[in-house]
Amino acid sequence: MPYDRIADSGIMDDESDVAPTQSWLQKQVQMVKNKISLQLLGFIAGALLIFDGVVGIFFGSAFGLDAVHVLLEMVMVFVGFVVLMIEGADKLCTPDNEGVAWCQLYRGKLFHFARFLFVPIGRGYFYLYISVMLLAQYPDPVDLGVFFYMFFFTIFCLNVGYQTQRKLYELKCEFDCTEDLNSALVKTEGFVENEGRMITKVQFEKWAREQLSVIFERNELDAAFLTIDADQDGFISFNEMEEWWGHDI
Repeated sequence: MPYDRIADSGIMDDESDVAPTQSWLQKQVQMVKNKISLQLLGFIAGALLIFDGVVGIFFGSAFGLDAVHVLLEMVMVFVGFVVLMIEGADKLCTPDNEGVAWCQLYRGKLFHFARFLFVPIGRGYFYLYISVMLLAQYPDPVDLGVFFYMFFFTIFCLNVGYQTQRKLYELKCEFDCTEDLNSALVKTEGFVENEGRMITKVQFEKWAREQLSVIFERNELDAAFLTIDADQDGFISFNEMEEWWGHDI
């Protein structure tokens, strides 16, 4: 196992959890990445896109924007809500005691029609496209400011996405067939052979780490879980794992 010590949650929090073979600079970068929440950055990005779009719609003429650019600002408002739904709506998308949360339905539909947004690398390239659209709004100063934030967020997302896809590939290569996958899953605490057959994010991380030696860091775990959880209900079922194993790259 490449790490000396892993916390019970499986999420690394301090310098002692960083691989000892890394250089000092790599350790510092890794520590910063572990402390920054991609979901929080995504929530801020979505809020900024909505704010930018609203300002552009109502005050775009003062910045010299024509009708086409104002239309693009409307698109930014829509994109902002999409980003909020994907990156910052985990609690909204988790069912409560009374049933399914309102956001789960729309997030699940978005997964069905735009699945690339739930794949870390695909989401990163989408954010890069949005960053270019923001830059095209020059000389609007609000768009320019949001562009710099989105560009930073894009680089961070692509980095997390690359690491997540690599580890998901390692996870997939551990199994030769769905029977092997099922045999490994039934050994996981909380995953039982009944109608539910589901595991939480914490159980998924523990299963990958303890049984398969694939270690997901905090942001990578969020991104991986988002990729596999097809109905976006906050749980991974065997059918969802089987679907991911059989079809995803």
